[in-house]
Amino acid sequence: MNKIKSLLIAFFVLASLTPVTAFELIHRSKFKNGGLVFHVNFTGGPLDLDYYEAFDRAVARWLAVTDYATLNVVRGPVDECEGSNGVNGISSVVFAMDVCGEAFTNNEFGGSFDARGLADSFLVFQENKLVVETSRIFFRSTGQWEDISDFEGTAAHEIGHTIGLGHSVVSKSLMLASSLEITPDELCGLAMNLGQPEDCQILLGEGMSSTNEPSTAEFVGGVTADGGLTYGTVFAPDVELEIFATVVPEEAHIGQMANIHVVALTEGGQAFARNEQGGFDPLDLTGAIPSAKNLTMFAARDIRIGGVIENQRLNDETQPSIFDPVTGVITTPKIKYFTGELFGLQGQTIRFYIGYSLDSKPSEVFYGAEPITLTWSQ
Repeated sequence: MNKIKSLLIAFFVLASLTPVTAFELIHRSKFKNGGLVFHVNFTGGPLDLDYYEAFDRAVARWLAVTDYATLNVVRGPVDECEGSNGVNGISSVVFAMDVCGEAFTNNEFGGSFDARGLADSFLVFQENKLVVETSRIFFRSTGQWEDISDFEGTAAHEIGHTIGLGHSVVSKSLMLASSLEITPDELCGLAMNLGQPEDCQILLGEGMSSTNEPSTAEFVGGVTADGGLTYGTVFAPDVELEIFATVVPEEAHIGQMANIHVVALTEGGQAFARNEQGGFDPLDLTGAIPSAKNLTMFAARDIRIGGVIENQRLNDETQPSIFDPVTGVITTPKIKYFTGELFGLQGQTIRFYIGYSLDSKPSEVFYGAEPITLTWSQ
């Protein structure tokens, strides 16, 4: 009991060090014409590298892993700012000093920073559903890339935005660091947005409701030891881990206030629920499940359950957190990494169930039928 509690309480430290993670969806809209035709004009960019071929390779990288959409490239002159808000029936890719007169910045995370690339999409109604008609990609004319592979990574990242993916902080995700790796994180985002949820390798079973009715909500999550390149269920106790989950709500729930729930079950039948501070409290399974996070439900909402990404690990000596059950005070020494060995949980299994409920109807919980399972070997 004490070992399990030490583990789950220590998630408080690990979860509080980083923002929400795993794939984000900008929208849940398919393409009006089944895909995009990128009209590419790089005459306004640097001349010392072959950016055209690098962009072609970035497109090919996406086409190699998905057939959900067509992506084609045409080279030639294009007016990326023509018409209302740039919607001219053409998806453009250009180098530019600004974005049609607007500052070349990115404000997605509430702050502003210089960007080497920026993408946007234009949605229209088709048969009473919003679909993507065109997209634009701007590369900063004065942007600096280390080499052509660096530019190719930026291009692949921006193409990811045009096909519906938002940013991620899964450590090795292309939608985090403009790397050349397309991870299961991106593939699951594409499956949810453009394909079939069953194509996601870390799908947590069918969506269900506490009313015993099926749900169209989807739940994704897993445990990774390599920054999200692969996921597994059994790990050596000395391996450093990260645990992610994503909630893709029913379409009718998008825009509503909701609570995300995370319930952890031990082999001994003990239950814990993640609280809004990131810790885990003992749970009475006959009562209401506490909220792990209250938020506006977007097309996909994410939560880091455990682990710290490599570039945010701290240098202090690693020690478990100390929980005082009388005062409820949690003493939280800085956690450098997350392992089973750290908490003395060799040979133990914990199952994490992910769900959500709406503020307007808190008694009904939507959840994934299968848990994220984590087992440490002896």
